[in-house]
Amino acid sequence: MFRLMLKITAIGCLALAGPTTAAGPAIGGQNRAPDYKKLSFEPISWPEPHVDTFTLDNGISFFLIKEDELPLIQMRVMVRSGGFRVPEDKTGLAEITGEVMRSGGTREYPPRKLNEILANRAAEMETAFGFISGSAELSVLSSDFQELLPVFVELLRHPAFPEDKIELARQRLQTRIARRNNEQSSIAMRTYKRLIYGPNSLYAREPEYETVKNIGRKDLERFHRRAYQGANLLVGVAGNFDEKTIRSELEKSFSAFPAGERIEMDLPDVKNSDGPSLYVVRKSDVNQSYILMGHLGGKRQNPDYAAWQVMNKILAGGFSSRLFEIIRTEMGLAYSVFGGYGSHYFYPGLFYAGLSTKTAATAKAVRAVKNELDRLQQGVSSEEVEEAKNRFFNSLVFRYDQAEEILSRRMIYAYRGMPADSFQELVKEIRQVEAQDVVRAAREYISPDALTILAVGEKEKLVDQLEKMGKVEVLPQP
Repeated sequence: MFRLMLKITAIGCLALAGPTTAAGPAIGGQNRAPDYKKLSFEPISWPEPHVDTFTLDNGISFFLIKEDELPLIQMRVMVRSGGFRVPEDKTGLAEITGEVMRSGGTREYPPRKLNEILANRAAEMETAFGFISGSAELSVLSSDFQELLPVFVELLRHPAFPEDKIELARQRLQTRIARRNNEQSSIAMRTYKRLIYGPNSLYAREPEYETVKNIGRKDLERFHRRAYQGANLLVGVAGNFDEKTIRSELEKSFSAFPAGERIEMDLPDVKNSDGPSLYVVRKSDVNQSYILMGHLGGKRQNPDYAAWQVMNKILAGGFSSRLFEIIRTEMGLAYSVFGGYGSHYFYPGLFYAGLSTKTAATAKAVRAVKNELDRLQQGVSSEEVEEAKNRFFNSLVFRYDQAEEILSRRMIYAYRGMPADSFQELVKEIRQVEAQDVVRAAREYISPDALTILAVGEKEKLVDQLEKMGKVEVLPQP
């Protein structure tokens, strides 16, 4: 916290001292403050620390950033595996595997012993699997790194997967399933994914009671064994360490992993739906409707990615965005409104705009959002573009101000197969985005007349309003 405060203070002082435009003439013995629109600054830059890289014979790639400010070491492992590799009838396997790897410990370090070791050294170890990747993390004092590194590697290589911890993980996931329809937003997003990606799509799967019951210890062992092979691992280390010593320690510890076979990220394509559609999901215990409207998004490697980022800021990126100013401030239809053209690297993201509004205003809110999507395609001003770009750049100051954040970004690029300088290239591309680029992107990638519109709330009242726009299909809660 202290470190962050220093950085904020430094940025603030720079902003006060940095304008090249002089103050206006003196009034009453004091200088008049200059018009903020006439202030000019040097372009923001993000200095990149040196990243040392090397690869072992078994295929494990390493990324090291030396940071001497604190006596800490942060280690992060990325695993080329995830929920996308799980059979449909065992959905939830990846999540349970990641949880029980840590909670179950190993034969040499059972849960109680492992927890005591970490607590006595103020260290942390975590493991997890998401949809598109797995992860493991070690946070430790520099002085304890050499002692705890073998423990961490033992946890990654030989998790015990005890039955009692597996059962506990099953129960936790089943409890989450039981509660997932409590919130409108959860119902809406899960339903929306099924509508856009397809009801049987890999990208819309969710754990169910039956799929969780199907998961056994052998499933966890097989999933883990296939994932934790050298060809699928990237290891990053950031912190206070001696370069020569740590490299030797890493080579010694991680050489024990088998090279194995690289898991390829061949994910299925998705086709966009044809034409507009209207859907309602009943949730009778609310007096508001939760609305999502949009269609399929894109992929990160698209050459228009930079234009999308600027477009998103103009549409729904903060208090000065169009949706916020019109839907909330001028029309008073919602406290919060959000959206954007989303993208993933290995499969398409989602485009959507959303809000929560009183039930009686649902149709009005839908028309208002659609109107803003139409208006976005008609034009944007140069001032809007510059403000959007500045908001994007200003946010980066806090997103990548720590060595471990920069390390994580570099590892993600390597995981995807992107060039190491992809971040710098994105900054350059966003600087070059102009108003005509945003309008072209809006016209090419957003289809206001082919939106999938979903509203969750009081069925009868929602259907009465939305059926004036077209045929409405009522769906069950997912």
